[in-house]
Amino acid sequence: MNKKVIAITVVALVLVGGIGYLAFGGNKEHSKFPENTKGDSSVKVETSTNAPKLEVASSALLQPLKNLKINMPEYEVVGGIQLKDGKGTFPVGDTGTIGTLTLGNVAIEKTIGGNKRFIVASFNVAIGGKSYQYVGVFQDAAIGFIHKSVEFLGEGVEVRNIVAADVSASDFAVVANVVMGGATKQIILSVEDGVINPAKTIAL
Repeated sequence: MNKKVIAITVVALVLVGGIGYLAFGGNKEHSKFPENTKGDSSVKVETSTNAPKLEVASSALLQPLKNLKINMPEYEVVGGIQLKDGKGTFPVGDTGTIGTLTLGNVAIEKTIGGNKRFIVASFNVAIGGKSYQYVGVFQDAAIGFIHKSVEFLGEGVEVRNIVAADVSASDFAVVANVVMGGATKQIILSVEDGVINPAKTIAL
C-alpha cells in the first residue's frame, strides 16, 4: 500500500473518531508505577467540554477475555496476570503492594486478512490509590483468544470508545478516544500482526 492510500485510510479513521487529530510517539517506560503521560510532548491534547461518546461493548464480545492471562512485563509478573471473571490481582515487584487489573467495558472486534480475528479492549490497573489505563490486543487462536500486546494510555484516563481501520493485509490502526482531566485526547496506534508498535508514528 502506497503512502497516499495509507494517509487517506488514516484520515478517514480519524473522522470516524471525531476529535481532531493526534499522532503518537514512543512508549514511555513505566516500571512499577507509570507516570502520567499528559505532559508527554509526543502526545497532543485537545481541550474540549464535549466528551467523546461512551460506547460500551457487548457482554458477548468481552466474555472470551474474562479469564485470560494478561502479559504485563513492567510489573514483573512471571507468566502473566490471571484474570477471573474480568479481574486479577498481583504483587507489584518487591514493594509489598498489591495491584488489581480489571478488564474495561470498551472494546471492538477487528478482522483482517479475511481470517485473522482480534479484539481490542481497554483495561485498568489500580495500584496504591492510583489508576493506570491500558489498551490490549487479543487474537483468536486455535485455543481461544490470547493476549498479544498492550499499550499504556495514561494515569486517570477514561477510555470512551475505540475504532479501527485496515492498513494492510496484516496490519491495522487503532484510535482510542479518551478523556483525561477534562481534556479529550485521541491516541492512534499501529498494530502489526496483532502487536502494537509504539515506535511507529502515523503522521496526518
